[in-house]
Amino acid sequence: MKFNYIENRDGTITIDEIQGTGDILSIPSFINNHPVTTISVRACKIPALKELYIPKTITDILGGAFYLCTNLEKIVVEKGNPVYDSRNNCNAIIETLSDKLVFGCKNTVIPIGIKIIELSAFRDQTNLKTINIPESVTRIKHAAFMGCTRLKELHLPKSIKCIESYAFMNCANLSKVTFDPDIALFEIDTETFAACAFKEIVLPKRIRTIKAVAFEKCTRLENIVLNDGLDNICGYAFENCVRLKELRIPDSVTTIGRWVCRGCEDLEAVYFGSGIEAYEPGTFTECKNVNTFGFANDFKFIVEELMYNNKLKRIITPYNVCRFTSLVILDYAERNKRIDMLEDKYMDNMDEDEFDIFIDRSINNNWPQGANKYIEFYNRKFGGPNRLQI
Repeated sequence: MKFNYIENRDGTITIDEIQGTGDILSIPSFINNHPVTTISVRACKIPALKELYIPKTITDILGGAFYLCTNLEKIVVEKGNPVYDSRNNCNAIIETLSDKLVFGCKNTVIPIGIKIIELSAFRDQTNLKTINIPESVTRIKHAAFMGCTRLKELHLPKSIKCIESYAFMNCANLSKVTFDPDIALFEIDTETFAACAFKEIVLPKRIRTIKAVAFEKCTRLENIVLNDGLDNICGYAFENCVRLKELRIPDSVTTIGRWVCRGCEDLEAVYFGSGIEAYEPGTFTECKNVNTFGFANDFKFIVEELMYNNKLKRIITPYNVCRFTSLVILDYAERNKRIDMLEDKYMDNMDEDEFDIFIDRSINNNWPQGANKYIEFYNRKFGGPNRLQI
């Protein structure tokens, strides 16, 4: 192996680059009688490497130091290292005082007592097939398991309080993710599970926020169960989840961001909870197969959504809807000649002048079925027969 290095002012050595083709790497303790203390960012990118030995002189391993060493099977830190260890033959580099796992490989067994899985610790370890995260872990940092394309199952224990962005992004065969029911996690961060392979996911009860593109390109996802207590669904959260068929938004959700389901080609039904306060119109515009909207109450943004979608087969509302909502739905029915949407509960909110307007418009738009439906209800409501069917 060839080591490119920098001599520091304090007499120590930083290894800047490691070149070679062998499968065993022993980091030297000294170069030119100077102690080797630091391994730089992405210093080693040798895919054939299988064994890695870290001497006790090393006190600083920078992020991604062994990036792309995807065939590693064995990692050993020399005993007596003041900063790092590989306790219990775990095949990982652990920062001793903080109980932080800095770098792992396909044979890593995360020891009980580890609190943090560091930034990019397993990133692109494409031969990692299984991992058990012990209940001592509280934080999984940015891109920790990103690109672990052979990882198939994951259970997240109740001790976890934070999973940072991209943590499991591009785990292309991750087909099962489960959360401990009492997990301390409060949000799903940006692209945490983007491009994973699970068909269903059930969010735990404490989740309050789903951040942008959290589940983007989960192309096998068919069902997601959103928890009561969820408050905010950020933009693009389920973008291009092409097999997602139904979305039920709990009453606790107050905010829905822009284009939450953009590109969800198989999405057929969306049911809105009663708590929506902020909403981006057109969120479901590019969901070409949406045919049902269900509203838990007088959803004040209904007018905007109906302006963007002309393929609805069903609009589900409570029985008692306000006059404004009624007129919006009737207007949609008239524009799209949907006789099934001329329900009594909407027409009952109209006055005589409004009946005149809708009847005349239906006639002018060559929709006699709609005009006759209005006339029939008008005669019942206002003591007809005052009008004749056409």
